Parts: sequence; structure tokens; C-alpha cells
Amino acid sequence: MEVLASLPAEEKVILVGHSLGGVTLALAADKFPHKISVAVFVTAFMPDTTHRPSFVLEQYCEKIGKEDDSWLDTQFSQCDESNPSHISMLFGREFLTIKLYQLCPPEDLELAKMLVRPGSMFIDNLSKETLDDPKLSR
Repeated sequence: MEVLASLPAEEKVILVGHSLGGVTLALAADKFPHKISVAVFVTAFMPDTTHRPSFVLEQYCEKIGKEDDSWLDTQFSQCDESNPSHISMLFGREFLTIKLYQLCPPEDLELAKMLVRPGSMFIDNLSKETLDDPKLSR
């Protein structure tokens, strides 16, 4: 957001968001539509900008474990019991094999298995943002 805010008025950018990056891309497009030439969502979350930025992830997390088995052996957990919106995810071996690296050479899959680390869903940070946040204003 700071980079977009710092661009000269006549300069435009092309933004690409993948996976969870789609949430940030949607927020940037809403805040700086005049500074974005093209926004590309590549297999990304594509939230609306009517609700708070965390809305689509909060809705999705409510489904995890209930009716959604598409994440296979990926593990979701609360990072902090006192803060239920602070959720991490860790891609499982089955998920990596079937969903992410199914078309890759075996050595790429093995490297991914060795390098996988827990990552944040960013719900905690996004839930604090609002569409009228002055630091993100146009």
C-alpha cells in the first residue's frame, strides 16, 4: 500500500496476486484504482471490497474441517488461544503431492516437502483493517 501511495499521479502498475495474495490485491485495487493498470488474480482468493478485508478468509475458515476436504492433510491451527483469528496453516505431504506439485518433477516435490513451513492466514492483521483506513487513503 505504501508503494502505491508513493507513486507519481501519472504512473500506473500491473499487480498480480496468487493464493492469499488475492486478498491484498483486492484491497489495493479498491484503495488505488487510479494507480492500477491491470489486476490479475492467479488461482487466488478474490474477496469483495464491501466487507472488511478479512471477511472472505473468516468465512472460509468456518468451513474448514466441517464440509471442506479439499485441503486434504493440511493442518490449520490457532497460534494463540486468546486470539481465535490468529490462524496458521501447514501444507501436508498429500496436499503438496496431489494439489500443488502434481505436474512437477519428483525432485521439486521432494524439495517442497523439505522446505514447507507454517504460514499465517493473515486473518488477524486483515481483521484490523477497514476500507476507510486513513493510512490507506487515496
